[in-house]
Amino acid sequence: MQGRWRDPDDGALLVIDGFNVLHRDQSVAHDFFNVEEDEGALIVTLGVDDVKREDSFQRENVAGLVIDPDGTMNAYNTRFGATFERIGDA
Repeated sequence: MQGRWRDPDDGALLVIDGFNVLHRDQSVAHDFFNVEEDEGALIVTLGVDDVKREDSFQRENVAGLVIDPDGTMNAYNTRFGATFERIGDA
């Protein structure tokens, strides 16, 4: 999941570097992430500690990442979903 990814539809970049997530050149300001595995897919859910900010966070940022067993990366929130292709080496 770590690395650089590109949306083939619009060229948007997604960069995952440790705890840091960058989408469209904007840092995703999250406080925590949860990782789970379901039927071979790795699922990362991003969140914030402030309950008052949770709704706006879910609408304005990448709130989840899923990489399936075939290596397809998806990012989503409550308003969008996109599939990404890896850029460079895995």
